[in-house]
Amino acid sequence: MFRTWAPVGQTPVLTHVGSWKKISVIGAITQRNLYFQILKGAAKQEDIICFLKSLLRNIPGKLIIIWDRINIHRSLAWQSMSSLPL
Repeated sequence: MFRTWAPVGQTPVLTHVGSWKKISVIGAITQRNLYFQILKGAAKQEDIICFLKSLLRNIPGKLIIIWDRINIHRSLAWQSMSSLPL
């Protein structure tokens, strides 16, 4: 998991080497930090669960999760993850 910042009003820009046809980015924001993970190819449910567990270890307190029409919440893995104190 990575963290980045930029001055107010400037978007952080990430550079990479490679010629991936598809990448996925998982991200989270707090009042102080931006957390993200760049994945080669499509994000799998295991990737998202691993990212959420990492957030739980690094961010104290409760989390509010906002999904964007992904189907992970229907998966068996997410159902087991949803019992954790997010």
